[in-house]
Amino acid sequence: DSMPREDMEYAIASQIAYDYYDNGNDAEQTQRALDNYLEGYTFDPENSYNDASTIVRPDGSAILAYRGTRPTNPIDLVVDAGILIGTHRSPIPAPSFIQAQNHYNQVKNIYNKLDLTGHSRGGTWANYIARENGERAVVFNPGETPFGLNISKPNNTRVYRTNTFDLVSISTHAYKDYKDIRIIPQTD
Repeated sequence: DSMPREDMEYAIASQIAYDYYDNGNDAEQTQRALDNYLEGYTFDPENSYNDASTIVRPDGSAILAYRGTRPTNPIDLVVDAGILIGTHRSPIPAPSFIQAQNHYNQVKNIYNKLDLTGHSRGGTWANYIARENGERAVVFNPGETPFGLNISKPNNTRVYRTNTFDLVSISTHAYKDYKDIRIIPQTD
């Protein structure tokens, strides 16, 4: 299996979310990285922060990419632990999911057509926000749990899984609520 060409922009956007965090929120450097992969796409620093990046397509629609875990960030590790025990599946969302929802609301007020993406922890947030708001998401190795409630909300999420070791996304059997799961080989 391989990734359809139309989903490559989501993989790139997910990487850009890491890049923006890793380069200390340098919007110009992030735009240069984006230019290397997606011609005509624009990084929107006004609607980006440490945990999420907004990328505008040439047609004016946008991708909101949630950043995955950086093991050097203690807050990321706390959120991952919460995902592992199923806090994102409880009736009362964890603070990080509320923050992700608030950021989505801000970006959605500006870009009417908005798709969601993310890797690992970011994929969990993207899927959660997509389900809560009836949006489409394309996610990569999202964190999941074997614990917690089943989700009854509609699922418009495409999941890409690689055969890599990722602490938050190791529970493949926990993906029982996903319909479109695609396994792709690890290439590096």
